[in-house]
Amino acid sequence: MPKTRSNTSPQGDMQLSAELIDLAISDLKAAELLFQYRLYPQAVFMTQQSLEKAIKAILLKLKLIRSQELRQKIRHQVITESLELIIHRLIEDFLTLAGSFLTILTNVEKDREVSMEIKNLIREIREKAKAEICKTIQLSSTVINLFRRGQNKLFRDIEKLGKMALQESTEDSEKIIEELLERTSHYNILDLISGEVYDIYAKLFNEIAKLMMVLNKEKQVEISDILKEEIRQIAIYSSLALDLSILVVWYAPFERNVSRVRYPKREGHSVISPSTIGERTLIVKWSKKVMSVIKDQEIYECIKELIHGRIQSRKCKEKISAYEQYLKFITEVQNNELHSTSLQSN
Repeated sequence: MPKTRSNTSPQGDMQLSAELIDLAISDLKAAELLFQYRLYPQAVFMTQQSLEKAIKAILLKLKLIRSQELRQKIRHQVITESLELIIHRLIEDFLTLAGSFLTILTNVEKDREVSMEIKNLIREIREKAKAEICKTIQLSSTVINLFRRGQNKLFRDIEKLGKMALQESTEDSEKIIEELLERTSHYNILDLISGEVYDIYAKLFNEIAKLMMVLNKEKQVEISDILKEEIRQIAIYSSLALDLSILVVWYAPFERNVSRVRYPKREGHSVISPSTIGERTLIVKWSKKVMSVIKDQEIYECIKELIHGRIQSRKCKEKISAYEQYLKFITEVQNNELHSTSLQSN
């Protein structure tokens, strides 16, 4: 399984990542102003620049590119490799988490105060956890293949939009935009990989929950504290991976058209001129729609908070919380809602 690429100066990369997301936010504001003044080619270009900087900010944060690679254009190959590395990382995180859980099981089993009944349950849970670990390792190649098929279908659909991006929009083409935005607004890593990896996560957390329910409160808190930070980091990584997967799809129509909105270009017997780009041009419609979703969902603001490691806004907290819940993280201990049905006396 390939490892994510590391940089010799991670602190410098994190600083660059923070600066890039700030620039992405500024570029989007500039695009909005340019649209207001009907400077459409310039507005489209700034939208593209904003998306590219946001993508690179996440790639740096997730250590999928080095700072030396920032000048490279975001091409389809870079996108594909980066998203595949995300899948590998999620699988690696699961194996790390499962390893921590097995260590916890061993430590609880060694506790003299733990009853034989609970020790037998621990042995049963351990065998199930080991089976899930083996399944995860065997599943890696299958998950990547499923991912590639899902990704290729989506990119084929959005490539069609890229090919007609400089044409005047029609009722049919605007329907295509709406459909693609609908799919990509709800499009996420779970859909791409059919939820296979997260299904395995869920099974592991069900086993953790089973163990928690038979332990006394002190043990529950101890186990929860050990796992809590690991779960949160996976949730944060998953959130950034989701944002990356959405942004790279939104960026795709700009890839083949960015030079066309900046300079006149001869294609065959005709000249493509930026001066022909107006309110009804499809790439303008696409840019405005993407900008609207980014603002309404506060996507950039949440990315900025995750990069800085300071989650403050309501929407960003809700996003991370949703991942923690999806991953079956046991928060009841913290909220004093988990009532022990321990088989041993406290």
